Parts: sequence; C-alpha cells; structure tokens
Amino acid sequence: MNRRDGRFIFIACCICLSSFFLFPSLLYAANNSGWYHSTKPDPFSGSIMLKYLMRQNLETSETYSRLFQSTNLTVKPESLETIYFFVSGDIYANLNRHANENEGSIMDSYDDTDAFLYEAYACLNNTLPSLDIKMGRQYVTYQFSTHMDGLSTEYHFSDHKGLLYAYLGQSVDLYQFETWTDSTQAGTGLTYLLGDKAELCMEYLYIHEKTDNSDTLITPDENFHQASFSLKGFWDTGTIGATLKTFDNDMESARLRASFVPGAFENLDITASYYYQFIDISQRASALSPFITLLGPVKPYQQVSFQIIKGFDGPNIVIAGGGDWRDLIDANTDSAFNHSFVHGYLSMEKSEFLFTDLSLTVQGDIWQSKTDTPDSANGDDRIVSGGGELDYQWNEKSTLGLGSYYSLYKYDYYSDLNEKTDVYTLFTKIKYLPTDSIRLNAEYQLDIYDIHEHSVRLSTEWQF
Repeated sequence: MNRRDGRFIFIACCICLSSFFLFPSLLYAANNSGWYHSTKPDPFSGSIMLKYLMRQNLETSETYSRLFQSTNLTVKPESLETIYFFVSGDIYANLNRHANENEGSIMDSYDDTDAFLYEAYACLNNTLPSLDIKMGRQYVTYQFSTHMDGLSTEYHFSDHKGLLYAYLGQSVDLYQFETWTDSTQAGTGLTYLLGDKAELCMEYLYIHEKTDNSDTLITPDENFHQASFSLKGFWDTGTIGATLKTFDNDMESARLRASFVPGAFENLDITASYYYQFIDISQRASALSPFITLLGPVKPYQQVSFQIIKGFDGPNIVIAGGGDWRDLIDANTDSAFNHSFVHGYLSMEKSEFLFTDLSLTVQGDIWQSKTDTPDSANGDDRIVSGGGELDYQWNEKSTLGLGSYYSLYKYDYYSDLNEKTDVYTLFTKIKYLPTDSIRLNAEYQLDIYDIHEHSVRLSTEWQF
C-alpha cells in the first residue's frame, strides 16, 4: 500500500476512533451517573502529541517551519479480554514553504499537508491456546525489520521455552521518492532456549519485488532470500552472542557481542562488539533505513565498539569510557554517510553537583578520520573536543538543561539530507509536567559548522 492510500485511511481512522472515543463513553457515563468512570476500566490508552519544528539559516535567513500531530491509540474493549486494537500515525503541515522551494530535507517529498499511517492492527492474544495473531499494518522486528500490511502470528512454547513465528504481507512504502516498489514478503522464524544457558534464533525471509520507475517502462520482478542465525549464551556475570545474516546465498553480515558484569567490582558494566558487513546494503523491504534510496547504499565495512561504565554510590558519580573503530573494506568507497574513523570518549556524570537538584555531565572526545578534517591542513588529522550538560530540577514538575557537544559527522534527515561535518552544537531545553498525564517540552539548538543554523522544537503530549 502506498503513502496516498495510507493518508486517507489514517484520517478516516482518526475520525472514527475519535467519535467512538467521545460519544459512547459520555453517553454511558451520563446514563449511569458517572459510575462508568469510577468503576469500569478505561478501554482507551495512548498518547497525542502536537509538535512544532523550526529551522533557520542565520546567514541567509531562510526559515522552514512545520507542525506535526502524532497519535498512538490502543483500544481494548472490556468484553473482549484477549483482543485489542492499535493505531499510530502522524498528520503533517508545512507552515511557510513557498511553491517550488526546496528545503533540502526529506520534507521536500511531502505535500504541504500530509498524513502517515504507521500502524493499524488488531491483536488477538491467546484466542487459540498459546497463539497470538496480529492483523493489519504493523512493524515486524525480529531478526529482520520490515513494515507491512498483512498478518503475523506467534506460537509460544510451554514453560517459556521460546516461540515460533511467521508473517506475510505487502511492504509499506511511506516515502515514495523516485520509484515505487511493490513488495510482497513472507517470513518465518524460531526462538528457542537450549537449557538455561543458551538461546537459538533463526529466521528466513522471502521478498518478491516489483519496481515501477516513472522514467522507464521497465518493471522487473525480483526475488530475494534472506536468512539469519543467532546464538546467545548466558551466565551469571554476562552474556555473549553471535549473529550471521545471508542475502541470496551470499554472506551479508556477521556480528559478535559480549557484556560482562564482574562480580568482584560493584556497579561495573563492560560491553564489546564486532561487526562486519560483506556486501552493499541498498534499498529493499528489510533495509536498514527507509531513506537509503536518497542517501545511497551502505558500503561494506567493519567496526569494533566497546564501553566501560563504573558507578560510585558514595559521591553519586558515573564514569563511562569507550570507543569505536570503523573501517571501510574498500577505502575508495569513502563518501557521504560512508566513512572510516576512530572515535574515543570519556565522560563523567555527577548528580547533586554543588547542591541537591543540580546534575553535571562532562565528556571529552578524540576523533581521527581518514578523510580530510578541519585540522588536516595543519598536519594534524586528530580532533579533540569537549562538551557537557547541566540539568537543574527546578521543582517536581520542571527541569531546565543547557549544554554543548561536538560531532565530526551529524545527520538529521528531517532537517538536511546532506551530511554535516565538524559541527559544534549548543542547546538549552525545558521540560514541564503540569499534570501526571501532560508533558510540555521546549528546546533550542544552535549548530555551528560551514554555516550557523538554529532550530526550535516545541511539543505538548497528553498521555491517557
């Protein structure tokens, strides 16, 4: 199903659900003198958020602003104990962009007003013994991540030994940039505990894809096969796991990850991982990002990451250190969004800094990239930076924060499709909770790189 169809379905769902939410509940409460609200569980839960975003280039005064309304609604009728319904989506409005004026972000693909239906499904839990069924638009996130209109099922083994799952549907193409992809996918998988110390996970995914390019008359059909195998081990002081993924009988990626909590040291956590990607990751139903069509494929690379965290109860301090080593398999493929670099950091978080309601976080970073950096002309390809944040708990309902940080590479598809490099960021933010169910947030951010660019984010959220 494409984005245009989803827009009308989402608006219709919002109208129908809002009407059902308002009128029957009010009528029932009026006829029963409020007894409904005091003794009956509320069948509705979720959140509604209204968000305003503004971005301005201070050098050219170009300003872009937009408004979002996000809705997450779960409906669980009291008479249907094992069934519930869920709807999630956005309504978007462009407030000031003129005709034929491009912002340079993913927003250029939207209409001035648009709607996106992310999920809309019915879930039947234990309608049949140990079987859960989900029907409708949904995200499927086992070992592969897909977004589809269809059916998924889970069968839970006895004694919590694991589950057997399957799914079938048509992929959802929310962002139709240049081509439209009609993709049908079917997958099945297994998660099973091998005793008390190991877990085995396997998944197979079949994708039948037809791409319609408006610039050509060619609409080829393609079939893809993906498989994933994962094994995890558990012991009292840590875990270790390995995952292999294949794509059309070729190795796609391999990952090793381990975490360790030494029993001899209190409040100490150590994690380390290694990842190797063998082939290009390009646009498909189970791609890493729906924006790969715009950004280009992710080139083969390997990466080592580690992190050590140590907490100290007495002085209320948490110290964390770690790093990443990312290396492109072919150095000639270095480009925007595909880089080789080394990054190390050391941070400290101190609560009750100077006085009870103030906390301080400071971090130092060192970067080294194989591509040109701002200091390369001086014969130094290393960048050392620092940043920090102060958070003040004004009262039980209000929090004020301000700080800064540095990014060698910074991405925000909703702000700019280009890669930002050598970016210093200054920010301040306010959070206010007038009631337990309402949250107000305001944030100002200034990015300093080739240009000076600032942005404002305002949001209000009602949770019910």
